[in-house]
Amino acid sequence: MTDRRAVLGTACLEEHHPVVYDSFVLDKRDDYVAYATFKLGSLDDAREVVNEAFFKLYLRWDEALASENTAAYGWKILHDGVVDTLRKRDRRPSTPAGVAFEPSTHPVTGIPDEEIDRVSCECRLTRPWTSSLTDSARA
Repeated sequence: MTDRRAVLGTACLEEHHPVVYDSFVLDKRDDYVAYATFKLGSLDDAREVVNEAFFKLYLRWDEALASENTAAYGWKILHDGVVDTLRKRDRRPSTPAGVAFEPSTHPVTGIPDEEIDRVSCECRLTRPWTSSLTDSARA
């Protein structure tokens, strides 16, 4: 097994350390915030957890680079932060008032097709990973 620091060469030198880390943060921030928001139900809480996760990752950056999968290392730190936040709340993910509903196998009636298409398109534009959910629901 090769040493990741040797493979990355000068990118791991102290003066280049922030460049590699900053690139990682820019690449992952939106996905991390989307995941944390989904799990926590609050954008403010999600941003706070993501910032904490990136700070913890920065403190362990050399260890993360030496790991087999730096991205998985970062996701693990984020996941642990989300779980800790949920434990502090001592409850399940929050649901905004008025959004809670009972699951049903019956289709929703009375909504025009163009309205359903518009909502479906908005979901795809705001969260690309939701397109697979809406596509499978329509099938």
